[in-house]
Amino acid sequence: RGDSGTAAVRLAAAEAQLQQEARSALREEGVNVDAFGRENMRLKRSRTIILAKNLPKGMTLVELHTLFGNFGPLGRVSLVPSSLIALVEFLEPGDARRAYNSLAYTKHMGVPIYLEWAPNDAFLTGAKKIDDAMQVRDRSDGASHVELILDNEDIESPTVFVKNLNFDTTEGALEKLFSEIGSVRSCTIVTRKGSENQSSTKLSRGYGFVEYELAENAKRAIQQLQGRLLDGHMLSLRVSENKAKSRMATDGKESDHGMKRGRSTKLLVRNVPFEATRRDIRDLFSTFGQLKSVRLPTKMDGNHRGFAFVDFASKGEAASAKEMLKDTHLYGRHLVLEYAKPDQQLGNS
Repeated sequence: RGDSGTAAVRLAAAEAQLQQEARSALREEGVNVDAFGRENMRLKRSRTIILAKNLPKGMTLVELHTLFGNFGPLGRVSLVPSSLIALVEFLEPGDARRAYNSLAYTKHMGVPIYLEWAPNDAFLTGAKKIDDAMQVRDRSDGASHVELILDNEDIESPTVFVKNLNFDTTEGALEKLFSEIGSVRSCTIVTRKGSENQSSTKLSRGYGFVEYELAENAKRAIQQLQGRLLDGHMLSLRVSENKAKSRMATDGKESDHGMKRGRSTKLLVRNVPFEATRRDIRDLFSTFGQLKSVRLPTKMDGNHRGFAFVDFASKGEAASAKEMLKDTHLYGRHLVLEYAKPDQQLGNS
């Protein structure tokens, strides 16, 4: 049981990392990742954008573009790092419908392709035609995408906002990791003053900023280091504006990068599989920060009730865990995470 529990936790953590990498890659290509949430998927569907699933492993963007391009001019085509899921945008609804009817459930390279209509706002901007100006670029991490040479929107900020840092992580260790990507101009971990007994001690707030010499290195860092473990914590990365950096580093106040009102250090985890133990929950969530407690309420017969409470040392750690585990499965069951209400108990522990 111990080995199987460890394997299940590792699988869940790996799934969370892969999903985070995929979301990051798609955001960089202008995909509205939030539109694919379970609630949003019930909203109005697009007539021109197709979500293709179960693609053959190793399928390239060129092959995908050729397959769908036979039915009409394409807009954007985005392929996630796993190369198993893609978004294909047509310029004309009629062409999209013909492609859908012709390719749905047909086999390509021996694998049946599953198609569905994507949410209406799957892309953050309107359709752009890709003709001779199309450039196909294969990235070293296995992800591919189509972009317009004359309309390539690179990240302008050279600064990366880093969340979910271990409180013991030093600026030296953070700089060493990010130096794998390129030359680092500065590296800052935001701190706060300690207690009265630790008045001379500065304590990490669990987040910081890494500024590169070149903005393109910030983009590469987000692509390649998203979800990387540092001192046992899975890093969460995003682009940072210099104004936000100076504001947070100088006054230590929470901004739009920090925790929003209503957030808590405690998470309520629903749909916990009955095979899972308290240790499984602790091992999975401790990847995202320091835990104060883990509770798995039980019934009279000693079996747990299918939900758990996980209390972190900070709101930032709880927010990172909630974001990065929101689509994760443990023992085959999808974990449903929400912030626990103050003093919420829901049973014995």
